Amino acid sequence: MDDLAEKIIEKMQKSKKTFAIAESFTGGLLSDSFVKVPGASKAFLGSVIAYSNNVKNSILGVSNSVLNKDGAVSSKAALEMAKGVREKLGSDIGISTTGIAGPDNQEGKQVGLIYVAVAADNFEQVQEFVIENKGRQFIRLSGVDKAQKMLYTYINGESL
Repeated sequence: MDDLAEKIIEKMQKSKKTFAIAESFTGGLLSDSFVKVPGASKAFLGSVIAYSNNVKNSILGVSNSVLNKDGAVSSKAALEMAKGVREKLGSDIGISTTGIAGPDNQEGKQVGLIYVAVAADNFEQVQEFVIENKGRQFIRLSGVDKAQKMLYTYINGESL
């Protein structure tokens, strides 16, 4: 994962683009993967760890209707998180992670269900993944991996 984070930072620096992150179940791990890279501050503006629905709503602008109808772990919530962090932090790209790391199912959804979203000018994409339940940390690290790959694919102009 560290190699991919370095490639993302390098590519973003060269293109003079910035990104910001909204994290839920990854709890800062995705942000940490980037701040380990020297010079990351030239591309990575910051992050919001929105573990509670209140923070998702009040800081990131995830609507109450999405939280109540679709849930915090949904494609709609992930997209609103990515768009919200992009707007709040003034970045070119917003990326978000939301999911269920366990140990128990939530909102009637299974452990290992995660969503990753990328939002930029004229681009919005959400991907759903179901990660094998090999424990919380495995699911969280898998979410970081999926998010990095999705961001890398986007900034390289490849189809998601």
